[in-house]
Amino acid sequence: MKLQVLLSSYNGEKYISELLDSLFAQDYSDLSILIRDDGSEDRTINLIENFAQIHPDRISFFIGENIGVIRSFFSLLQLSSESALYYAYCDQDDVWKKNKIQLAVDVLEKIPQDVPAMYCSRTELVNDSLEYIGFWPRIPSKSLSFSNALAENIAVGCTVVINKAARNLLLEKKPNVDKIIMHDWWTYLLVSAFGVVVYDKIPTILYRQHDNNTIGGDINFLRKWKNKLLRFFKKTNKNILVNQAVECFRLFGDDLTEEKKKVVYKFIRYKSNFLNRIFYTFNCEVYRQSSIENFIFKFMLILGRV
Repeated sequence: MKLQVLLSSYNGEKYISELLDSLFAQDYSDLSILIRDDGSEDRTINLIENFAQIHPDRISFFIGENIGVIRSFFSLLQLSSESALYYAYCDQDDVWKKNKIQLAVDVLEKIPQDVPAMYCSRTELVNDSLEYIGFWPRIPSKSLSFSNALAENIAVGCTVVINKAARNLLLEKKPNVDKIIMHDWWTYLLVSAFGVVVYDKIPTILYRQHDNNTIGGDINFLRKWKNKLLRFFKKTNKNILVNQAVECFRLFGDDLTEEKKKVVYKFIRYKSNFLNRIFYTFNCEVYRQSSIENFIFKFMLILGRV
């Protein structure tokens, strides 16, 4: 087994069978599936157990208490197999295209095994019935870097595939999960700091949008930023970028290059006073991919609210 799929399930009875069918239909067959259920109260566990009985050599299944998606994925990383070479994050309500794993492995095989590496891709956005809506997210227009990862996550978690060096990096030091925005963002942050990130413009999954899917996938720019700004002014997102950066610096600051150390240090200290925020905003190395979103990001910097 060269690749292990890491799937966190929770009350996913409506879609999880379709997702698992798409995993077993992959062109790349040298894979196993590690599933941790996060306290489901519907038929999800029964459905997974049915698949596990059919594929006992390819599915490992654990039932846990409800700890939330971020902690659940960290648990999956800790439970993951040492013998695998690659690890793929997986959500319960999407459908994988047949060549998803093969595309990722073809890219990661070209990177030295001792270098932390992460592959991610664009998605084909679909509705509840898998009917086409559009493509998401926008293709990055600027370089994928640690400076970008401090301000933005370009990685749709369910498209992420990492190598063993990246897995070991993620498990090397245990973070305070309350400071992490999402497991996929933390992965982008660390791998961009110490390794290689590859973004594939080819959509590799059907990313389903439905009432219970609240993270990502909004291709309407005005609606997306209206919701973000509402959360911002309600202070529900206050300091989340800086808090995550502080946690990264606390754990890995000594291991960063001097250049990256200066970038993150200035970012976590930018709001000491208003004049400092103004100076930092017009001289900061941290950026978002979109010019409009970068402008909004800098506005929020001036207000001292990132």
